[in-house]
Amino acid sequence: MVKGRAKGMLKALMLGIAIQEGRVHGYMVYKRLVGFGGGRWRPSIGTIYRMLNEMVEEGLLERRVEARGRRSVAYYTPTERGVSEFLERSRTFLERVQTGLSLLTATLKRLRSMGVVDVEVEERVKKLHRLLGDYVG
Repeated sequence: MVKGRAKGMLKALMLGIAIQEGRVHGYMVYKRLVGFGGGRWRPSIGTIYRMLNEMVEEGLLERRVEARGRRSVAYYTPTERGVSEFLERSRTFLERVQTGLSLLTATLKRLRSMGVVDVEVEERVKKLHRLLGDYVG
């Protein structure tokens, strides 16, 4: 069971996937989430379907069931409310990331001047900066 902030983050990721794709089914969302985590994080497929259904009840997604041979597949599309929810969650997330990244960058510079270097942390911060540069550049 996913709770609290983790549930909020998972919901934002799932909305983002639905917005990017335009129409998704549960297994597609699962595969994309596993891909984001590099295989290190695997939410249960049951959690994915439960949250998709919750988002339908909240009016964030619309569900349409289509027959595929002898089985049915539920497809989910984002609603206007879902897009608004995604943008609001994105604003909150980005405010936190911006604050954290500023503090982290300044602290890493100070540590480096003291002779303390963590290559893994520095590489991850550089990667974040590159990703952000790619987005705005």
